[in-house]
Amino acid sequence: MTKGLSKSGNLQGTVPMKPSPRLVLGPDKDHCYQHCRMVCNEAIFTVGRDWRVSSFSEGAQRLFGYSVAEVTGLPLDLLLKDRTTELIRIKQFLEAGGDAQEFESVMLGKGGSEIHVRMSASLLQESDGRLNGLVALCHDLTPIRQLKTEIEQRDWFFASILRNSADAIFTLDSEEKITSWNKGAEAIFGYSEKEMLGKSLEVLMPDHLKEEKELEKISVTARVEGFLRSYQTQRITKDGETIDVLFTRTAIRDAQGQLIGYSSVLKDITEQKLLDRHLAQMEKLSAIGELAAGLAHEIKNPLAGIKGAIEIIRDSLAPEHAHSQILGEVLSEVSRIDRSVVNLLSYSKPRKPDLHKVDLLNLIENVISFLKKVADSKSICLHVAVPSEVPQLTGDENELKQLFMNLILNSLEAIQEEGNVWVKITSPFDSRVSVEVTDDGPGIPSEQLGKIFQPFFTSKKNGTGLGLATCKRIVANHGGLIQVQSKVGEGTRFTIDLALNSGVPMSLVGQ
Repeated sequence: MTKGLSKSGNLQGTVPMKPSPRLVLGPDKDHCYQHCRMVCNEAIFTVGRDWRVSSFSEGAQRLFGYSVAEVTGLPLDLLLKDRTTELIRIKQFLEAGGDAQEFESVMLGKGGSEIHVRMSASLLQESDGRLNGLVALCHDLTPIRQLKTEIEQRDWFFASILRNSADAIFTLDSEEKITSWNKGAEAIFGYSEKEMLGKSLEVLMPDHLKEEKELEKISVTARVEGFLRSYQTQRITKDGETIDVLFTRTAIRDAQGQLIGYSSVLKDITEQKLLDRHLAQMEKLSAIGELAAGLAHEIKNPLAGIKGAIEIIRDSLAPEHAHSQILGEVLSEVSRIDRSVVNLLSYSKPRKPDLHKVDLLNLIENVISFLKKVADSKSICLHVAVPSEVPQLTGDENELKQLFMNLILNSLEAIQEEGNVWVKITSPFDSRVSVEVTDDGPGIPSEQLGKIFQPFFTSKKNGTGLGLATCKRIVANHGGLIQVQSKVGEGTRFTIDLALNSGVPMSLVGQ
């Protein structure tokens, strides 16, 4: 065996060494050529022993754009892109193979255009054994190459969509090991493709879903039904965050119907779920608003009458009378009920702030004066620290009074007996003022610290859970920021930063 030559002259394929008769020309060769030119649509041409074109079929004229008169006598290498180099390669290839050989080449049309062809060629031999050129049939590969290019472009287009989709798209084999992992999956879960290939999806499963064998249930449904559509569940990202997801899984089968894997498209719907919960909360607050309006009418007005009556009875008694202290405690409880109704109304039916210039120092002094009796009754010392000048701010005086009333009262209620509450005012920048309310009470456990601004969350037996939620809303209305720091056994500090001009929000409200 010997090897043929490639387009570049390298060995290619295997060709039998045994002698094979070349095409032998008889006396009627001209008639044979004429017949081929007339009946064959393919491009056929012949060259003589001088390697010049001697015959050109109608198919060749259509393919290359030359007429018979224009091309007859032209050296063959003028029709080859690589000229002499390609001609030598063809000669060597045919001489080595002997028989008709097939190979690809790039030829030139009349205008210099490149034409990729598959050529079937054979050396011509006279009856006396002398070589007399060659005969070649050329098949235009342009349509095939165009089709191949279109297929490649289409495949690239679809692969690019899958690869770069913002949603997670991945595939699994029949053993449910990951075989592909797109950029969307990388962005959602934080794992690179290299990290996930060959892994099980269990790495993304929360522990409680592993215990429930959710993955096995999903697999059974997809295998039996062929797909699992719009399934909502939870998954874990690389950094340990739990996210809500919606996905579809589809079984992939071969031509014989055997399961060979699965494809899955997954979308992170965490933000959508948060929005849904927010809308549900808004609906709840709307209902509370209706309830609050009823409470204002049915409770607040009669409560004011009860309070007034008790005050008249208490004031008619001597201070040392046994019932005087009891009536004082009743008044305290009536005031607590009144505050709860006010908080409920304020949170569920917020009104648009009525903005005016507010003397913050005078406002806080009034609040402290109002709460001094509560502090004295529990032996709590109230401390106030203020700079020499406190700038006025633009705000709603009633809302700000409610804000500091709630915060200071929270600190007083947190201390059982004897303690301290500090109120400190600073103006670190010309554009804002800061107020700190600090107590040395029991502090807030860390697991509760992130929830204290949520509506209806409370650790008090008789609390409504609306006081701090209302404070957060008031601070937001004034373009400010409220933060809390606390340590069990050491106390709690609330820091409120307020913009002096509430028309320009300083920040989003945080915790």
